Parts: sequence; C-alpha cells; structure tokens
Amino acid sequence: MFCLDSMAADYQRMWVTKGLKGVAMLTVKVQTHEFGVHSGNFSGRIPDPTFVHRYFMDQLCDIYGNWKFSKIDESISESDLAKIDQMRQITQNGHMDMCLLEGVKPVGNDALDSLVRNVWKPTLTCIGTDGLGDLSSGNVVYPSLTMK
Repeated sequence: MFCLDSMAADYQRMWVTKGLKGVAMLTVKVQTHEFGVHSGNFSGRIPDPTFVHRYFMDQLCDIYGNWKFSKIDESISESDLAKIDQMRQITQNGHMDMCLLEGVKPVGNDALDSLVRNVWKPTLTCIGTDGLGDLSSGNVVYPSLTMK
C-alpha cells in the first residue's frame, strides 16, 4: 500500500491530512525607474523598489506572519488543536530544532503555537527574488525588484 501525503513526520506510522491550506502564488514586480543609477546621486531622491515591496508586505502581515485582516484566518476547533498537539508530541515539538541556528527562536509562543501556525494558519513566504545585485555590486539603486 502507498500513501502519499503532506508532512509525513516519520515512516513508523500512517499520516493523513485532514485538510490542506491553499496556495495563492503571485509574482509582484515593482519598478520605479528605467535603469540602475548611482546611489550617491539618487539615494533618497527616488523610491527604492526594495522599500516599496516592504511597504506592500507590511500591509498584509507583520514580521511574525500575523495577518492584518481577519477574513482569511479561521479559528481552530479544540479537537483539531488536540490533534496538532498530539503531532507535536510525536515529532518532538514539530522538528523545530533541526534547522534553526543557535540562539534563534521559532515564531510563536511555544512549540504548539509554531506548529499551529505552520499547519493551520495562513502564512506568507517569499520564495524567490529577481533584481537584486550580488554583494560585489557597486553603489547602485536598482530599477526594479521582483518577488515571488
């Protein structure tokens, strides 16, 4: 028997998803001028696409992923919360320790809250950018920034 599912935390038991969060993927390109210009001449005089993107993202949610409008954030039932807590216990707090650097704390009040944010709450993640120079770039205000 084969069972393909999202977030199978181990291979010792069958994991079944009650429901999946949807994905709304968009690519946003902000362009404020035609070509890259020297920051010494234009910084502070023309809008930087990076800050325009930051402003756009700030309208949606705060830096912790808390949405600023409640229509998309559905409440969680006690039974669903209990199931997520059981998953947290089985997976040793949802595998939170496997990728964080020393001293970095996960988002959320505790391991259960972090897991609820991951499997139940709406989230916003930037998965790619285009338009930023590399660290060897000169003093240039880039004309555009695209984020997905």
